[in-house]
Amino acid sequence: MSLRLLYTLAFALIVLILSVLSSIVIYKLYENYREDIFVNELQHISDNSNDYFLHHRLQINDSSTKQLDIKKLQNKELFIINSQHKILFAYPSNLKVQIDSNLLKNKYQQYFKNFFSYTLIDYNKSSNYFIVVKAVDEVSASILPKLYKILLIVPLLFCIIAFVGGNIIVYTAVKPLLNLSKEIETINENNLTTPVKVANYISETTKLAININKLLARLSEAFKTQKNFIHHASHELRTPLATMYATTQAALQGEYTTEEYKAILQSLKQDQNNLIELTNALLLLSQFEKLQHKPQWQVIRIDDLLYESMAYTKKLFNGMVIDFAFNTIPDNEEWLQFKASEALLRSAFTNLIKNAYLYSNNQKAIIILVAEKNCLEIHFENEGKHLSETEVSNLKEPFLQSNNVGQVKGFGLGLSIVQRIATIHNAKFTYNALALNKNRFTIKLK
Repeated sequence: MSLRLLYTLAFALIVLILSVLSSIVIYKLYENYREDIFVNELQHISDNSNDYFLHHRLQINDSSTKQLDIKKLQNKELFIINSQHKILFAYPSNLKVQIDSNLLKNKYQQYFKNFFSYTLIDYNKSSNYFIVVKAVDEVSASILPKLYKILLIVPLLFCIIAFVGGNIIVYTAVKPLLNLSKEIETINENNLTTPVKVANYISETTKLAININKLLARLSEAFKTQKNFIHHASHELRTPLATMYATTQAALQGEYTTEEYKAILQSLKQDQNNLIELTNALLLLSQFEKLQHKPQWQVIRIDDLLYESMAYTKKLFNGMVIDFAFNTIPDNEEWLQFKASEALLRSAFTNLIKNAYLYSNNQKAIIILVAEKNCLEIHFENEGKHLSETEVSNLKEPFLQSNNVGQVKGFGLGLSIVQRIATIHNAKFTYNALALNKNRFTIKLK
């Protein structure tokens, strides 16, 4: 069921319920009003009869009725009964009186109603007489059935009007949503940059359209990043695979000495190491999006993690020189502790050390640790060509390398990984060009 039909039915149902309740209230109020009027009229007749026949001690006969208001007695029955239940007077005179003696047991005023027929019994304590007035409310008998039919038809008419009017109102209200839905149906991965139309006036639909455009912009950027990532990743994977295939094919077709075969195998081993390194980097990048919700990380010592990272990179590169120093000795060892993912930070530190070593002029990396209260800064420095602002921006994107790489082999993934790790830890990753051709990459942890 569509929202348009659902809201219309709900609106019509509410109107129907309110109309029925109103009809019931109106009918009951009018019925009670007519009952009060008619009972008061019977009471007035009873009072007049009491005055004439009891208080004045007049002889009860037909001539006595001349002193009564005959017009008020029309279509009514009046009779007076003593305490022995003997009929003393009846009007009209030819009335055949039938009265239930049980009704005369209670010596106080009372009345009974059977549909539109009323019986009023008034007891006079001083004279010990009962005055009984019986009549039919012909006005109510004529009006109330008609009123019942009218009040039954009116809610149905109101319900129909509410359904038609509500349908128009709801359609007018949801029309912008329908138009927005049609626009969204035409959006796919090829036209994410085409925004939906935003109305000039402020409404919930306008806010929704604005948020959808923001979402489309984020999706477009995500698809663009994914597309570039897949394109470059496939290219980077093809290169080592093609190299390994060509080397293997050449080895199979030629005849080489033992030393030459060892050289070929050594080359294949290097290509395999490069492929493993690239694959691990790609897998690491693919897992970062799942870590946006910070897990329950342990508190680790940053200096100990730096020592482990330096030991690991020295095993990878023979002759690597790393200078490590504290800018100032921390006053408290807790300043060196940080709640983080040990594996991710180790990967970031390793990549920065490798980057500083590989792109330096003297194959030397410098690490400076600045420990302060509630803040840790780790600087990774090397001597080499400074990077431009464009190159710095590109270094944080996968597979994009700067112009100072020279003959150094790489995949352009290292600094991209560092950037994402810093983002996950709410840390800042920056680059600064220092004097004397020094480059500084800094991770600031808070």
